Amino acid sequence: SVARVAAMNEYGVPGGTSGGWKVPPRPAIGTALAQNEAKYRRSMQTRLGIEAAKTARKNRSPRQHREAVRKSMMALGEMVANDIRESILGWRTPPNADETIRKKGEDNPLVEDGTLASAFEPTWTPSGGTGNVLGGLAKAVKALGGKK
Repeated sequence: SVARVAAMNEYGVPGGTSGGWKVPPRPAIGTALAQNEAKYRRSMQTRLGIEAAKTARKNRSPRQHREAVRKSMMALGEMVANDIRESILGWRTPPNADETIRKKGEDNPLVEDGTLASAFEPTWTPSGGTGNVLGGLAKAVKALGGKK
């Protein structure tokens, strides 16, 4: 599955020669999230603040407010997905092994056919509350097999 491949690349697969790695860790997902966490927090605060102000000013119904918040959170999710995609597509260390480069025809460690990078898409799951978007992302990365 894509989640399995993501986890193997994110955290590595031990078992290479001399106790090394069969697949070395290439933490593109966790790195993208960590490097952009402040941006996500600012964006979320700004978006939710704007929607709260619009709701108060325009006297929107709870349903209209929920839909506006959903759209804002989907935009934030797309920002996160784009950052992860860019990190995956631009990741270069450690480089592929010579044999892998021969098989793939290039040295782009996290890209073979684009499946991994294209797998990140935002989704909306109403929970009845605002939830913790960044905490949810950390849980998702952890579910891939890591200890974040």
